[in-house]
Amino acid sequence: MTTFYSLYIDGLFIGIVISLYLIIRLWGLLKTPGANYLIWAIWCVVIWSFAYILEISFRDPALKYIFSIVTFLGIPFLPLAILSFVLTYTGRGRWLTGGRFILLSIVPTITLLLAVTNSWHRLLWAEIGMPAGSTVGPLTLQPGPWYNIHVAYSYVLILVAAVFLVQIATQSPNLYRFQARIMLVGMILPWIVNVIYVFGLSRNSSIDWTPFAFTLTSIALEIGFLRYGLMDILPVAQSTLFNAMRDGIIVADEKGRVVEINPSAQRILKCEGDRLIGTDIRQVLPAWIAWKTEAGNATETTHEISLGLTPDQRCYHLRLTPLTGGRGQVTGRLVTLTDITEQKQAEDQLRQAHEAAVEANRLKTQLLASVSHDLRTPLGAIMGYAEMIQAGAFGKVNEKQEHAAAEILESANQLLVFVNNLISQAQIETGHVVLRVEKFEPKELIGAVRSTISYMAQKKKIDLQTEIDANLPAQISGDAYWLKQILLNLANNAVKFTEKGSVKIRLYLPDREHWGLQVIDTGIGITQEDRPRIFEAFHQIESSPARRRSGSGLGLSIVQQLITLMGGEILLQSEVGQGSKFTVILPLTAA
Repeated sequence: MTTFYSLYIDGLFIGIVISLYLIIRLWGLLKTPGANYLIWAIWCVVIWSFAYILEISFRDPALKYIFSIVTFLGIPFLPLAILSFVLTYTGRGRWLTGGRFILLSIVPTITLLLAVTNSWHRLLWAEIGMPAGSTVGPLTLQPGPWYNIHVAYSYVLILVAAVFLVQIATQSPNLYRFQARIMLVGMILPWIVNVIYVFGLSRNSSIDWTPFAFTLTSIALEIGFLRYGLMDILPVAQSTLFNAMRDGIIVADEKGRVVEINPSAQRILKCEGDRLIGTDIRQVLPAWIAWKTEAGNATETTHEISLGLTPDQRCYHLRLTPLTGGRGQVTGRLVTLTDITEQKQAEDQLRQAHEAAVEANRLKTQLLASVSHDLRTPLGAIMGYAEMIQAGAFGKVNEKQEHAAAEILESANQLLVFVNNLISQAQIETGHVVLRVEKFEPKELIGAVRSTISYMAQKKKIDLQTEIDANLPAQISGDAYWLKQILLNLANNAVKFTEKGSVKIRLYLPDREHWGLQVIDTGIGITQEDRPRIFEAFHQIESSPARRRSGSGLGLSIVQQLITLMGGEILLQSEVGQGSKFTVILPLTAA
């Protein structure tokens, strides 16, 4: 099974789990008008999705065909279930009599029967074929005459339901509009997705994304249904749902008198609801007039307030929503108090932690720079004396002494690269990198790098090659110091991770406006999984052959950051066990 189908099936399973969760939530509300139709609609989505998964997964054509029929236990009845729910939800449930419901069910029922008996008449599917080029995937179905009738009828039912929701979303009081709009979006989405599938407008027209879209529809309908029910019973004093809310709720009329208050608000404001109802809301919320003036007739305004004395003070998110009458005039205000004390404390802790991290990073960078500078001075002395010993400045040296001096020099060079990388990283992090553009000769750049790593290459018996493109100008403008750092880090890594074969350093001219550096090795290569992170600071490849090699994990990070500062780019080609090629492309400014 391809990755695409695996991901698609995983998505359908997630949709099924969500749908079953919604059914469980709604099961306790079966006595609520419309809940039974909503549960029916969600069951249709579950049946459709599950049967579609089996149709895609099975390789046997007969089984695929059976489960394509099973999907029609849900597909034709889903639009009817949604329409029935919307009719009930929008107050038109009395229209849906038993006789009318039977009439509306005729087309879906015929569609199901034709799906079961399609092999006799071909009215629903004219042709049925296996997936193109594979046994995995949905069947290829050529629509028959009745299929178009079924699709048109389903679209009409969905359209009618959407029209009723549009009326709620545009004509009802503000308090109800938001819920209706959520449901309306959920209605329109599967319609669009199904049109794309039916008319083959997508790249992969064999896959039907409609079950996903109807899962979202179920969520939207359930959200709107529950929220609508809540707002509908809000003015009713001592409502079970109203009293059970964790958020504090206060209803005040336009004169600022408290009309209703739930137990949570009484607890938050430390007052008794019976005594507060009918009194001025400013007794518990002194800033009421200012909030009301600021809000005007706006849909909603929010504030953050603190109540109580330290250390028991609590923070609340206050939402002020106008309530409107039938003519659109504001008749009162709904106040919602949500406790955000823990959230504010978490934000403060996060801010403090961020400040501490920034300070720690600054101190770390400062320490790296200081320690690295202190290390570079004695390193210079070590390298200088080692070179003098090699040159015989203190007398004739034998072969063992010369070898020892070369080892000291090679180790000191490696340590110097490490120290320079620490200093470079500190400079980059603090923004202290300054590019000094001057004339330099490419041959001097490549010669300096070769002299630094040549002993390590000879020691490992690696063929170290250098090449300068004849078309490259004799002099180029750039920062020779940082360019040397770039090339030295790349070449040093190449030698470090190559056990046999060669390392080639090449300067060339890819086009008239750019010049390039290339470091090519025959080493261990870099896996596909490691490539996205090799340019991260302090990251090292975890594979065992590479992990045994020492290093700070800074080299490639510094290389990438310097190249970015220079306006260039770095490219990587690598094959495990065959080697790697790093290519740096930089703007060309000939001196």
